[in-house]
Amino acid sequence: MAASYDVLAAGPDVPLSPAEQDRAAALTREADRADFVAARLLARVLVARHVGTDPAQVRFAQTCAQCGGPHGRPQVVGHDVHVGWAHSAGVVAATVDDVRCAVDVQSVAALRGGELPLGVLTTAERTWLDGQPDRPRSFAGLWIRKELLVKLGDLTLDGVSRVDVTPSLVGAPVLGRTLVAVDTGGLDAVAALASERPGD
Repeated sequence: MAASYDVLAAGPDVPLSPAEQDRAAALTREADRADFVAARLLARVLVARHVGTDPAQVRFAQTCAQCGGPHGRPQVVGHDVHVGWAHSAGVVAATVDDVRCAVDVQSVAALRGGELPLGVLTTAERTWLDGQPDRPRSFAGLWIRKELLVKLGDLTLDGVSRVDVTPSLVGAPVLGRTLVAVDTGGLDAVAALASERPGD
C-alpha cells in the first residue's frame, strides 16, 4: 500500500495495455487517472517479484462475466497466480497470491466532511459505529471488508447491507473469510486483504 504519487515516482516506467490506456483515458480527473495507473503499476511490480520476471512482461486481462466488458476480476496472463488491486483518492494497494485474493483500500480523508452512506451497514454495524470516536475511519474499516467479500464473489453489492462484518475487526471470519487489516504506513486511509488460502 502506498500513495499513488510515490508509486509513480518510483517507477519502473511500464506501459499500460491498450485496454488499460482506454480505461484510463475515459477518467475525467487527472487524479483518478494517476490512481488507476499507480494501482496497476504496483500490481505489476508485485507479480513480477512473485513469478521472477520483469514488470514490463506482466500483462493483465479483465473481462466482466456478466457483460463481457473490460472490467471485472483481474487475471495475470501467462502465469498461474492471482492478483488484486484497489485505489482511492491518492492511495493504492495491490496483492498477489497463488490462490484467489483481493485487497481494498479507502481514503479516510475522502470521507471526512461528508455524509457517510450508512445505508450499506447492518443495524449491528451502525450500533458499533455510533460508539467509535473517528466515525469516518471506522466506517471505512467496515466498507473495505464488505468490498473484499464482493471482490471474492461471496457477496454482491446489493447484499452488503445484510452482512455484518464487525466480527472481522477482532479476527473472526465472515462468510468463511479472514479479512486482514493492512498497515497503512501513516496514510489517512484503511486497507484490508483476504484470500482463498486454506485457513483464511
